[in-house]
Amino acid sequence: AEQMNPKLHDKPIGVTPFVHSRPTCIIAANARAKKAGVRSTMSIQDAKRFCPSINLVPQTPDIYERLHREIVLIVDSIIPVDSVCSIDEMTCRLSQEDITDPERLSYQLKDKLRSTIGDKITCSIGMAPNRQLAKIASEMNKPNGLKIIQPEDLPDILTHLTLDDIPGIGRRMRTRLNLAGIDTVEKLWHVNPKHMHSLWGNVNGERFWYALHGYDVQAEETERSMFGHGRVLPPDWREPDHAFECARLLSVKAARRLRRGHYLAKTFSLSHYQKSSMSGTRLKAILPPA
Repeated sequence: AEQMNPKLHDKPIGVTPFVHSRPTCIIAANARAKKAGVRSTMSIQDAKRFCPSINLVPQTPDIYERLHREIVLIVDSIIPVDSVCSIDEMTCRLSQEDITDPERLSYQLKDKLRSTIGDKITCSIGMAPNRQLAKIASEMNKPNGLKIIQPEDLPDILTHLTLDDIPGIGRRMRTRLNLAGIDTVEKLWHVNPKHMHSLWGNVNGERFWYALHGYDVQAEETERSMFGHGRVLPPDWREPDHAFECARLLSVKAARRLRRGHYLAKTFSLSHYQKSSMSGTRLKAILPPA
């Protein structure tokens, strides 16, 4: 939003879900708004309380998708993109030549994005021995920094973090770790791999341990088991007829993806949920093997 509208340059921005109805919540915020305390899923009332000067802008998914594709192509022209994790996150594997001068590579990426897309598109880069640590590094100097984690930096560079800062540790896993007496990253570091296997309940616990300790762990290829689509309903769509139309649209989108993947759905579910001022519909299709 800030890049596309000069009037919004260097101002706090909150992105809202809808164009033609009264905004109800924040679904994304720029760095200035976040610095004032605005967070995703926050109500508009709370966002204005934390940041009275916030500019509310409705989302524009088509523009986001177009910029996403352009950014992936730009990055791939400099470093081959290994995987696209989300609309604003991707991973790359560095060559031996790139590893010798990672700062130069970072400046090259940032300069190309700035000159091609614009100077309001920030890029937080993390470099590390594996994807897990690289993601942690990319969060350390946001929104437009560079952080490099070398094997010799471990574990000191991680000990100031909380368990919530570590990718792969959600609310349930944090509770499980706390019950086992592990409430800091330093304690997590000193757990042995077999104990991690036990805590996770499978081999992913051991993989997590080796990744955290700087080993170049490659995750096993997984098969997709579900296609899901969700949509937050604007206030004027929260009645049966419009909700049915939304459910039909989500079903069609899921069916298209099923056909492209050569799957048949074994289970089909449709659910509705409410959270604060948000109302949404979510569809999930559970897939059998192709």
